[in-house]
Amino acid sequence: MRMDDDTPAVRLARALAGVRLPPGECTACLERLPDYVDAEIMGQSGAAAWREIRHHLLLCAGCAEDYVDLLEMVWLVAQDGLPPDSPKPTPDLSFLKGASEWRIANGE
Repeated sequence: MRMDDDTPAVRLARALAGVRLPPGECTACLERLPDYVDAEIMGQSGAAAWREIRHHLLLCAGCAEDYVDLLEMVWLVAQDGLPPDSPKPTPDLSFLKGASEWRIANGE
């Protein structure tokens, strides 16, 4: 978990939502993140096997940021191996919509 995940505003939001991230959950998420990104690139991230990862990324801004960074990096590396006309995969970032609205509403 990143230090910025433990700001008073984040702690308050989690408390209001009743969210408690168990210790070590970020570590477990980050360990599985490369496989999740591979599944995302192959269009298989909707599988039930990834439910916990998707849920964690919804709740944890630090891990969600790492996810986006890793996805962008993997995409850039994969671009060199793809034919020029291949469409760029669209990651499922729907879980970030609530976070964006919350940041806007709170002046972040």
